[in-house]
Amino acid sequence: MNFKWKQIGEKFYDIIAGEKIIGVLYWLKNNQWILNIPDLNIYREDQTYKSLMQYAEIQLN
Repeated sequence: MNFKWKQIGEKFYDIIAGEKIIGVLYWLKNNQWILNIPDLNIYREDQTYKSLMQYAEIQLN
């Protein structure tokens, strides 16, 4: 799947495929990053956004 990351805020990213937002990556105040891609039933938490970006890239390719 072709997708791209679009930074919306300092700690918020949209995951875009075509013209559709398919998921988000965002930071919570408890020092956790959340990756949520509902259409693929993906929901993960981690302390680093890079590890979640890598996980998303593996799942979406």
